[in-house]
Amino acid sequence: MLRCAVVEDEILIRRNMVKKIKACGADIEVVCEAGNGRDALAYIRKREVDLVVTDIQMPILDGLSLARALAEEFPEVIVVIVSGFDNFTYAQQAIRYHVFDYLLKPVQADLLMETINGVRVKVQVREQDAYEKEAEQKKQNAQRGVGTEEKCAAGTKRTDETEPEAGIRAIQRYIQEHYAEDIQIAELAEKFHFSNSYVGSAFKKQLGITPLQYLIYLRINEAKKLLLKYPERPVAEIGKQVGYDDPYYFSRIFKKQTGISPSSYHAEQNERL
Repeated sequence: MLRCAVVEDEILIRRNMVKKIKACGADIEVVCEAGNGRDALAYIRKREVDLVVTDIQMPILDGLSLARALAEEFPEVIVVIVSGFDNFTYAQQAIRYHVFDYLLKPVQADLLMETINGVRVKVQVREQDAYEKEAEQKKQNAQRGVGTEEKCAAGTKRTDETEPEAGIRAIQRYIQEHYAEDIQIAELAEKFHFSNSYVGSAFKKQLGITPLQYLIYLRINEAKKLLLKYPERPVAEIGKQVGYDDPYYFSRIFKKQTGISPSSYHAEQNERL
């Protein structure tokens, strides 16, 4: 269950956002509604929250200040900013505070759904990493001879994970490691000994999105980082680095995912050099 906080000083806009977020799936619970960043931060200091969806311009404590505070105190909390200002300076600040996404008002339902799917993926990846670190630690402890019980735990597979579930996690790791390559469902199915239809349905059931949506999420997320890190590089080159040989297709996908074309994103960054 994703626990979400919605932070917006305009009550009607806040209620509408809560409604849209709840429509993104039964696995999302809006646990906090706040009219400013201070109240949201006070709530998060007392209770666990996975996702914060916040406006920028608010009284007392604005959205960017909230994002900065969360990055310092609760780096595991995922932050999505929703703003009526198409301002690249805001976007730059948001990136510095590790904001997950920056959406423009009025937020389209399909764009919000894509962002929520991306949040689901990030949470899944984080949980997977934590599980693998724990398993590795148990293995190391077992090798050092730390207790019979620890040895058993390290030498066996997690009991609540079936073989197909482990297979889907292996596919997820493969996509993470090879996202810039030409990945086809048929090749994944053959490589991991599943049928084409099973890979698509099981992946979506386990992670909440399809393998293709996950691949796009990884590619665009990396493209945004590269566009900011290397503003001198041509957009087409960045596209190729993340797996898109066709620059026009890369531009369409990037704009669909972020609301801004890679060339505009790139040009505004160059202007600040």
